Amino acid sequence: GREQVFSDDNLLSVECSAKDILVKALDQSGTDKFLVVFPSGTPLPARRQHTLEAPGEISSICLELYESLEKGPVKEDERFAQIVLQDLDVKAEGLHRILTILTMKRDGSLHVTCTDQDTGKSEAITVEVAS
Repeated sequence: GREQVFSDDNLLSVECSAKDILVKALDQSGTDKFLVVFPSGTPLPARRQHTLEAPGEISSICLELYESLEKGPVKEDERFAQIVLQDLDVKAEGLHRILTILTMKRDGSLHVTCTDQDTGKSEAITVEVAS
């Protein structure tokens, strides 16, 4: 590769995520697990898409979002938003498959949409940046 040398006048500034952004989900045994969706340093804007699964016998799902600077255990007080998908059709067997799309804009605001793939029921939130 070729090296480029820039003077101070030509520095490139890239907005990026300052903290890890995580989603709290359940693993197959029903235990909480945290999924990093935007690691700190992610260039913005950025978009992530995940399909999360939940037991079919429940009729509502709460997706919690956390931010963390540390690599240790995530603390409850690091939760900054949640989105609730209600009135889902209860299934005797199988799982709810929830398509989750997270979009972080250059200004750091985060837009989250959750859609039940069976029924098309959807909820969305936007979390603005605290000034």
